[in-house]
Amino acid sequence: MCTGEGMSWQPDTHWTTVEPMRWLPLKSLLSMGCLLALCWALPAAAQGRYTPQGAAQRAFVNGVSLRDAGDARRADKDEKGARSKYTEAIEAFVAAQKADPAYIDAYVQLGLLYFTVGQHKTAIPVLEEGLSREARNVDLRFWYGQNLLAAGDAKKGVEVLDALASSSKRYPEVHLVLGEHHYAKGNYAAAAPAFERYLRIKPGATAARAQLGNTWFKLSLFDKALGAFKMVRAAWPDNVSVQVNIGNSYFRLGQYAKAVAELEAALKAEPNRASALFNLAQSEFKLKDYAAARIHYTRFVELQPKSFNGQYFLGSTLMELGDDAAAIDALSKAHTRRPDLVHPMYKIGLIHLRSARADAAIAALESAQKIAPKDPWVISALGTVARQRGDLRKALALHSEAASALPKNARLQANLALTAAAQGSLSVAESAIDTALASSTIDSWVRAAGARVLAQIAQSRLDAAPKDALLRIEQALTLQPDDPRLLAARALARLQTGANGPALDDANKAAKALPAERGIQVTLARALLATGDAAKAVEILEPIHVAEPTARSAALLGAALTAASRFDDAIALLDTKKDWRSVPSVAINRALARFARVLRDLPSGAAQRRVAKDLRVILAASDSLPKLLVARARYAAAINALRRGEAREGRGQLAQANSLGRAARAANPADWHLRKGTPGAHIDYLLAYADAIQGRFDAVKERLAKRKGGLEKRLQRYVFGRVGAAHFKAGKLRLAKAAFDAAAKLSADPTIEHNQQVVAWQQKRRKVAANVWRKLQGKVPEALFNLGVAYEATGEQRKAWQAFVRYTETGRAHAARAREIADIKQRIYRFEAGE
Repeated sequence: MCTGEGMSWQPDTHWTTVEPMRWLPLKSLLSMGCLLALCWALPAAAQGRYTPQGAAQRAFVNGVSLRDAGDARRADKDEKGARSKYTEAIEAFVAAQKADPAYIDAYVQLGLLYFTVGQHKTAIPVLEEGLSREARNVDLRFWYGQNLLAAGDAKKGVEVLDALASSSKRYPEVHLVLGEHHYAKGNYAAAAPAFERYLRIKPGATAARAQLGNTWFKLSLFDKALGAFKMVRAAWPDNVSVQVNIGNSYFRLGQYAKAVAELEAALKAEPNRASALFNLAQSEFKLKDYAAARIHYTRFVELQPKSFNGQYFLGSTLMELGDDAAAIDALSKAHTRRPDLVHPMYKIGLIHLRSARADAAIAALESAQKIAPKDPWVISALGTVARQRGDLRKALALHSEAASALPKNARLQANLALTAAAQGSLSVAESAIDTALASSTIDSWVRAAGARVLAQIAQSRLDAAPKDALLRIEQALTLQPDDPRLLAARALARLQTGANGPALDDANKAAKALPAERGIQVTLARALLATGDAAKAVEILEPIHVAEPTARSAALLGAALTAASRFDDAIALLDTKKDWRSVPSVAINRALARFARVLRDLPSGAAQRRVAKDLRVILAASDSLPKLLVARARYAAAINALRRGEAREGRGQLAQANSLGRAARAANPADWHLRKGTPGAHIDYLLAYADAIQGRFDAVKERLAKRKGGLEKRLQRYVFGRVGAAHFKAGKLRLAKAAFDAAAKLSADPTIEHNQQVVAWQQKRRKVAANVWRKLQGKVPEALFNLGVAYEATGEQRKAWQAFVRYTETGRAHAARAREIADIKQRIYRFEAGE
């Protein structure tokens, strides 16, 4: 079981630092006097600047000889003998300085040797005396700055060396000294440019380039560090430390496979190099190659048996491999080595948690909590245990506390969302999962949790807010693409929004992926039913209902049978069990099946007794049916009664139908309980017909007169207009004109007036037609189109173009054609917008 727990913090690991490389440090270079070969190989007298006193010169030469002897002994690794010679050399240079206080090179040599033997505080006043005599001497300033740094006066030492670096090019090493100092102090931002300046002067200084690589690594500029280390390897191809650092850089760049290749090569050179073993294991862990990581962590632990990191990460790897006993053993050893760190006990708790060992998980997690009482990961894990045990109230409180501690952590928020969703607190779940997904969509566990929670939220909104439900399912599918259950959920949401074709596509994909899942098959049947393939829906639903008959399956199968025109089968199915009839979905589909049979039988007048019985059954259950369905049933009952000449019953059914229809329209203006396109006065005419059956002709006249605007005139005008349109379409212009004229005589209507002029245009009375269209262009959109035609006929192309453009803006039926004409005219006549 995946718990969703996990920590972003890790104990200190080998990959966070660069591997110390086996080159000679700068301090050793300086202390051995190697810089003398670069800067002052000859005595100062040879420079032509100053001629010392004889005694001073003899003492100076003796000091140089003793210093060289010290260097020779150091080269032979005789540190004690070297220090003895350096001490004698210091005495000689002190004698030279006393014999001739102006002998500056003696001060320089003392600065070097005092630095070499570590007598930095002794060197400082000597060098200051020399600087009082020759303040701009770069040798004195260099060693003065060096000894100040070594004596602990970093501020003044850096000032001295910075000033020297900016004023003289004689000592490129000053940049190196500054770089090393800043690096040692952890000021990597200052160290990097110092090393860079040195390397611009000394591009072949491999040790300095290696240290620059280290500095960039410390600054998390891993791509730059990698470039530097590769250049170092070109100069030092056999240096294993360089190879390890290249592997480390690849690791930090997320290029774990390359890191593995480099570190494996380093281990071939030095099989027992612990840092390479550890970093290789870390790279394999990132690649989820836990089997390989286990081998290398195990070997590292053999080499470093007291290492906390080794035991901790070995335990973590064994945890991923599912070797619970070995993982707990390694993590317990890590805990023994660092009882102050919460992580080993926390992970032991997770191991028990995923194996549903709740008591053991709680014991380990409570031990972890004693170490870190406010640790959000431990708190969250305890919340997961509570959720597993069904204590959702406690789980929600704990997960809320954990998520509040780290509000941007994706896993903590996702775990909160799962618990809130399980409890039914969907608003909390929605807020938490949105926060989680905003923080991370990379974590596969977060993605899976997100898809699960979003699907539940969508399900809750399917009826009340189907568009919102669809958006949430779409979001879930971005997290878990092609998940068959999510596809089925999207199919249902699409059905609710009327996107029946795409819903069928989703349902087919889901059913193909999980053909045995009953819920997905039911969704496919719903989609087939919505797209008109009722027979196929019945084929799917019948075996499902037979295998497990329920009111719900009966209702859906009944709807499918009705849609397939198998009304008798649908009615027989839905009448099977009396206790099903009170279930709303069964009651509605039972009524719909009978009403569908009524609609089939009523027009022909056949089976009147069965029609009457079906209508009685429907109306007997009217309290549990939608008002719109009841209104239609009463209307059908009225028609059936009027056909039989039963005016009183027909009148009563019509009155109730009319009342229900008004109520339905009040709730939804688009609803009407008769077929689409029925005039709104239809009920009145039927009531008038009922009056006529009874011979109540005054009542007929009175009923029609009550319609505001004259019901007869409006209806007749509508009829004449439709007749005129039909004649025009058939090319019978004379009959069309007569019909439109008759409509116009009943009452003024812009549409009728417009259509009269369409006939007139065809009859060559075009000037009159154009004038009327010009007058009507603000009332009848088609007048604009026809006005364009009229302007075109008279050669007024610009006006025609403008009329067609204006008509396209109405979005009416001929807008596409108008746009096509306008575009052609624009290309031909080069009209411009705004003209």
